[in-house]
Parts: sequence; C-alpha cells; structure tokens
Amino acid sequence: MKLPDFEIKFKCIGCGYCCKCEPGFVFLGKKDIEMLKNEFNQSFDTLLEKYLRVVNVGEYYQLSLLEKSNNECIFLENNKCSIYNNRPIQCRTYPFWPQIISSKENYLKEKDYCPGIGNGKIVENSVIEAKLNRRFDNSLVLLKKDFKYKKYEKNHRSNN
Repeated sequence: MKLPDFEIKFKCIGCGYCCKCEPGFVFLGKKDIEMLKNEFNQSFDTLLEKYLRVVNVGEYYQLSLLEKSNNECIFLENNKCSIYNNRPIQCRTYPFWPQIISSKENYLKEKDYCPGIGNGKIVENSVIEAKLNRRFDNSLVLLKKDFKYKKYEKNHRSNN
C-alpha cells in the first residue's frame, strides 16, 4: 500500500460516530477472534451465537460484529466501547484504511463523517504504515459455505 502524499491530521474526539449512525460491517480477523475470546472467556461458538454475524460474501462467509437495531455497534455503551482494550483491528486502525487514505479526495470525503479527521497533530507516515501493517497482518476469517454456519447468516441486527 502506497503511503499518502498529503498531510493527514487526526485526533479522535470520542463522538462515537464511527460506531453508530451508519449500518456496516466490522469484519473480523483471526487476531480479533482471539481477543474477543479472551475478553469474554468464551468459545468461538458462544461468540458466534451472542456477538457475531456471518456475512455471505460470495464464495465464503466472513464474520462481522452484530449491530443493534439502531445501527450502533453491539459493544457501544454510553457512547463508549465496552471492549476498548480488545476492540477489533478494523476499529483500531480507523481512519487509516487504504480506501480512505488512497487519495486526498477520499480523505476529505471521510471528513464529512468523522469530525476527528483534520484535527490534532499531523500523523507521521511511520504511524500510518504501522496501522496498515497491523491491519494486513490480521488475516480475515473466511468460512466455507457450510450448512452449520447458515443459521448464523443474519440479515437482521441484534435486538439490543
């Protein structure tokens, strides 16, 4: 991934917008699953039953966090992440996602949704590179299209 050739400023202001408002997916990698298993001291099957959804992405299924019916992340409580220390890598690396920092235009467009973008100090390319590497080192969980996962294919949100 090419690093941005423009200045990036970012300071999270804790507004929680990235955790609510818009429906979406927080796709999970193997490291994320391990962190969640440690956070809750639960098996993969229990996590799948309580906190995750299986998303049909064509040839495979991918795992994503459930959302509440109002589009909030299942782990958002009082506008704070209840699993902050073990939050998924996709959350940890926002807004340094390749599709956001690939161009100044995309970066400025994302600013419309995230008031932390453009605030704070300039983020050094070494920090951005470390976040990108962390994201790429977290292999997404791909599940074979197997009948046993079909029951977890949730088009709906959690009832919370």
